[in-house]
Amino acid sequence: MAAAAEPQGFRIEVSADGMLAELVLGAPQQGPARLDPAAVRQALLAAGVVSGITPPGVLEATGTGSELRAVVACGNAPVPGEDSRFELLVSETRDRSPVVDADGLVDFRELGAIPLVVAGQALMRRHPPVPGVDGLTVRGEVVAAAAGQELPFDLPLPGVRISAASPDVLEAEVNGQPVREGNGVRIEQVLRVSRVDVASGNLEFDGTVQVDGDVQSGMRLSATGDIVILGGVEGGEVSAGGDVRVAGGVIAHGIIRAGGAVSARFVEAAKVRAGTSIMIEDNALQSELEAMNAIRVGARSARRGRLAGGVARAMLLIQAPWVGAEAGALTRIELGVNPDLDERYAEVLRRIEEHKAGEAKLQSLIKHLSRQKDNPALLQRAQVSWQHSVRTWAKLLPQRDALELERARAASARIEIDAGLDGAVDLVIATRSARLRQALGAGTLALDGERIVFHARAHALPTKDA
Repeated sequence: MAAAAEPQGFRIEVSADGMLAELVLGAPQQGPARLDPAAVRQALLAAGVVSGITPPGVLEATGTGSELRAVVACGNAPVPGEDSRFELLVSETRDRSPVVDADGLVDFRELGAIPLVVAGQALMRRHPPVPGVDGLTVRGEVVAAAAGQELPFDLPLPGVRISAASPDVLEAEVNGQPVREGNGVRIEQVLRVSRVDVASGNLEFDGTVQVDGDVQSGMRLSATGDIVILGGVEGGEVSAGGDVRVAGGVIAHGIIRAGGAVSARFVEAAKVRAGTSIMIEDNALQSELEAMNAIRVGARSARRGRLAGGVARAMLLIQAPWVGAEAGALTRIELGVNPDLDERYAEVLRRIEEHKAGEAKLQSLIKHLSRQKDNPALLQRAQVSWQHSVRTWAKLLPQRDALELERARAASARIEIDAGLDGAVDLVIATRSARLRQALGAGTLALDGERIVFHARAHALPTKDA
């Protein structure tokens, strides 16, 4: 703080940013210190304090210690402006950005019907930035506020255009499904077919597909967007870049692959792989389920939903009313195990070490060339290479930190059993394993240090399905 002179044994100190002025005086021996307001005002003027002054009156400063302080003036801090705001003008859009909760779990959103828009329909409006409010120091100096930025739409995106009526409105260029992408919306074309069978042939589509019936055995269906199947998958193969919803079941060695989430009524003798989460309404029997986030079985059958037989793999959570079957085959549960994540982490560490080694060599070369002073061109090239290596290394560090966070979350992976566990169940959580061959009630299986432990909980089964 800058200090002014000390009339009558006190002084005025103004903070470096000019937002605060304090009166400072030596602590009295006994009782409060009473100050003459006129003398204080005179000292404030001498210190250049003209704004935000405390209302006049007899100031009192009390306390202990060698100095007493009282705030006598406060400035107004600037209020920064707000950037452009983007408002969706359609009630429903797909948003494929995963929504992660505090535990790192991706919230599962049921797909429902495919939302559709028509060409010319307004999709998103850009609102102008809001200007900031300038601040004022106690010395009456204006502090400029940071202005809000005018942000552009995220373009180009397929199937959309800027409206001819307003540069701040994004509209559909074609009919299709709106999918939000940041500060924009893309339109995916929608293909609707009655079924996928020998009559339709295998289908591959750039967009979203709705099948009103079944995907039959031996048939293949792939789409870059979502796939909604109102029937079942009977031995067919379905691949989507987005989400997959099957209103019926997946049976007879059917295969589902999705970049996003997968939901189905039931799964039996099938394979399902999801980039985020899997939600099975009833049972998952003798199947191979793999999700990068969570698997939930019995979502609409809280009394009898069962995960039994086969393999279920998830990074963070597996949840089911019943796990295993007393007279059934072995059920294998794997949690916190992600070879792909481990591989990516090892690769990032390798690249970091590679750049560190290269950086060390370049530093040695730069020192040598700097001493020699006979090859300035080579020195310049070495310096440029060193700077590039440092920048590349710096970009890898956030990737490493994000992957380490994902790996750390694996230690909190768990299986939640809402009703009970029976039969033969082999369980793996991160690096630990257990063979469960006795019945358990409702509770949670998770890591506690180096051991897998079961935390039982009081649980009353509902009288009817949720």
